[in-house]
Amino acid sequence: MNRLFVMSCMAILLFCHTSCQDGAEEFQRPSVELEKECQELNVQRLVQQARNGNADAYMTLALCYKDGEGVGKSMLNMMFMYIQYCIRTGARIDGIKDFFDKDDPFLLVYDMLEFSSLHELSMAKLEALKQLNPAEAKAIEAAMAVISLEEAKEELQTLREAEKEGSEMAVIFQALYYNKAGCGDAKDFFAGISGRYPFANLFLCEMYADEYSHSKDPSFIYKAIECCHKAEANAMLVPKYASMLAGLYEYCDENGLSVPGKLDEEKLNMIIFDSYK
Repeated sequence: MNRLFVMSCMAILLFCHTSCQDGAEEFQRPSVELEKECQELNVQRLVQQARNGNADAYMTLALCYKDGEGVGKSMLNMMFMYIQYCIRTGARIDGIKDFFDKDDPFLLVYDMLEFSSLHELSMAKLEALKQLNPAEAKAIEAAMAVISLEEAKEELQTLREAEKEGSEMAVIFQALYYNKAGCGDAKDFFAGISGRYPFANLFLCEMYADEYSHSKDPSFIYKAIECCHKAEANAMLVPKYASMLAGLYEYCDENGLSVPGKLDEEKLNMIIFDSYK
C-alpha cells in the first residue's frame, strides 16, 4: 500500500452518553419533538461542560455524535471528541472500538486505517466494506490509488461523489489534500464543511492567519479569531490553536485593536496547557 495513503491514515488517527430524560417524566410516551428537544438541550449542556474543563463530557459527546442523539450523527465528530477525551485523560485511542458492535462498518474502516500497511488484510476488509458501506469503500479505494498530490487531485471528483453518497472518509481525505496542497479552493472547501464539522474552522483559522502574514490586512486577523471562537463554541478548540488564538489576542492588544467576544484568559490557558479535570 502506498506511503501517502498510510500517512493520511495515521494523520486521521492522531488528529485530532447520557440519555435525555429531564422534562419528560410526566409523559408516559414523550413525543418525538419533545425527545429531540431534550436531547438537543443535553448536548448543549455537555458542550458547555467540555468548554469549562470537564474531560468526561468529551466522551459523552463522542457517544452523542455516534448515535445522533441531539446532534447530527457523525463518525468524524465522534472521533474528534473521543481523541480529545484521550488527550486529556490518557485513555487509549483504540478504546473507541468498544463503542460498536463487532459487525459495525466503522470497525472495518478503523481496522483498515490501523493496519493499512498490511495490504492483504486491508484489501479483504475493503471488499467486506463494499457490501456494508459502499460510499466509504469508494472513498478509501480512491485514496489507496494515490501516490502523489497530482494523483490526489485527479481523485477529487471520486471523493466528492463519495461524500454526496454519505462518506465521511471522503471528507477527511479531501481535507488532507487541500491542507497539504494549499490550493485556492482550500478555503471554500473548509468553509463549506465547517457547519457540519466545526473543527474545520481550525484549518480556516490557519489560512486566514497565513493570509495576514502576506497582506498585513487586519481583517484577516479578525477572521482567524472568529474561526477559533466558532471552534471553541463547539468544544473543538485544541491546544495548538488556543495558543495561536492567544497570540492573535496579543497582537490586537499591541496594536490597539478591540476583539469582540474575547475568551477569558484563564479558560484559554486551561485549553493550552490541557489542565482538564
